[in-house]
Amino acid sequence: MLVQAENPVEILESFGLPAATTFTLRHFIKKERDGARAIAITDNPQRPGALLAHDGSHFMMLARDESVWPAVMNDLFHERIEQDPPWPDEQCLHHWEEGKKEGHKRGLFLDQTPLCAWQAAIDAGFASPPDDDYSEMTANVWYAEGKPRFSHLVKHPCRLGKGLELLENIKKGVDYDEEGNYIRMCLEAWPSFTCEVDGEKVCWSCTHLSGTMGMIYTPPEHRRKGYAKSLAAFQIDYMLRRDGLAICHVINSNYASQQMLLGFGFEMIDEPLVWRPVLWPD
Repeated sequence: MLVQAENPVEILESFGLPAATTFTLRHFIKKERDGARAIAITDNPQRPGALLAHDGSHFMMLARDESVWPAVMNDLFHERIEQDPPWPDEQCLHHWEEGKKEGHKRGLFLDQTPLCAWQAAIDAGFASPPDDDYSEMTANVWYAEGKPRFSHLVKHPCRLGKGLELLENIKKGVDYDEEGNYIRMCLEAWPSFTCEVDGEKVCWSCTHLSGTMGMIYTPPEHRRKGYAKSLAAFQIDYMLRRDGLAICHVINSNYASQQMLLGFGFEMIDEPLVWRPVLWPD
């Protein structure tokens, strides 16, 4: 039985995982959305092995070690969840109802979840959507810690974006948010960044809702001029100044970003992560 956790941050700290691993889940737990926080649940209040937090049907999760995932995912599949308000709560029912209008089946979205946890969910009885195009795609956490130290690499003028100023620009480099709804939420919640030459925006990026770097894009006509490196240095220093930690998730096939981050001295956490929906079967 998964039960509500009264002290989720303490549970998270007890796992002894790197700060870069716990950063986004910690933010998810603490961040208020529409006046409410995510509900945190755990597998064992006395000796927690896993911590899950959800905002409706949107789940993030971490574990002390991967051996706990089969039992956790079995409880999740059979909806053995004890929380207040009772599961499924109003927000979850709303997500399912909205999904039904678009032809989606009842399920959960696993956000930056360890690949082994997703596999345990499939083994427990969940199914992947038939149109899932990401079954082979994983990402890893890349991070740098410490004080800002990359200003000498900012070779072109960079600045913070203002409000929704970069909405249309960022939409050009993102193929998973055609309407720009997610990008809009990111721009309203976190800083954005742009590199400009002679008043023209030549590279831009923003911050994911999880607080990580993301969506950096340089139009084809402006590539191979060092603009992305300048902007990345500017954004990394901003994040180090703010949090003492700069984090991004890099898809396993994105070798260009991996090489750029290696050049900044980033380290990679060797645990594949996925962003995937799982469905209850009919």
